[in-house]
Amino acid sequence: MITFRFATVSDTNLIHEITQDAWEAYKNIPGSSSALNETPEQIRTMLATNDSTAVLGYADSEPVLSVRLHLEDNYLLFSRLGVRKAHQGRGYARMALAWLDEYAKLNHINEIRCTVRASIRRNVQLYESVGYRRISEELLEKENGVTLMVWTMTKNM
Repeated sequence: MITFRFATVSDTNLIHEITQDAWEAYKNIPGSSSALNETPEQIRTMLATNDSTAVLGYADSEPVLSVRLHLEDNYLLFSRLGVRKAHQGRGYARMALAWLDEYAKLNHINEIRCTVRASIRRNVQLYESVGYRRISEELLEKENGVTLMVWTMTKNM
């Protein structure tokens, strides 16, 4: 079982640790994720401005995942859903997505969106398996001439 809570500014370093651990597998992939370059100060600023927030997931009181949330005009955008390496493959990301569904319903939010690299099939398949569908795609130019295909996916509540 996993429990969730909203993060506070005091969770900045914990969110950074989880994010770095979860994204380390992508470190050597060309055009690696900007999550790997994110600093604790950037996270602290995000949490302090009330523009966005983060949610932490705990398994038996151990912090195992984090996800960022931003409320747009007519939908909830989530990003950087990451599970610590040692806890991947246990369904925690799927549980976080179910929690997001409930959060959206309780807050009368009719749509949830995310962006995902089209080349990371595992993530695309996870989102599709719980009802997300692609609504747009964009070529993203990264450093060293690397071009990535990024999909925006959506789920209606």
